[in-house]
Parts: sequence; C-alpha cells; structure tokens
Amino acid sequence: MARNVRMVSDKGMRFSLEVQNDKRREIYFPLLGRHNIYNALAASAVAFALGIELDLI
Repeated sequence: MARNVRMVSDKGMRFSLEVQNDKRREIYFPLLGRHNIYNALAASAVAFALGIELDLI
C-alpha cells in the first residue's frame, strides 16, 4: 500500500510503501504521475511475494 504520496519536485515523487507486518519504507521515485506509483506498487508486490527483502526493493 502507498501512503502519503506527494510530489517533491518536478523530477520525482515520494511515498511510504507499507507491506505485511506493518513494515514501512519511504520511497523516492524519479518519475511523475500517480500511474507510475501504481506501477512501482505492482513491481514491489511481486518482489515481496518472491521473498525479496523490503530494504532491497
């Protein structure tokens, strides 16, 4: 889940990525647009499901 999605400059966005067990990580994404956040969430969900540590996502 993405929380606190915000544009931080004309070059990127920040959001909090939350996964199971209340693990949370602040993410900087160098693309604009909510649709890009959705793509990042989908990729993060697949990585997490494959057992990749949150710190590596």
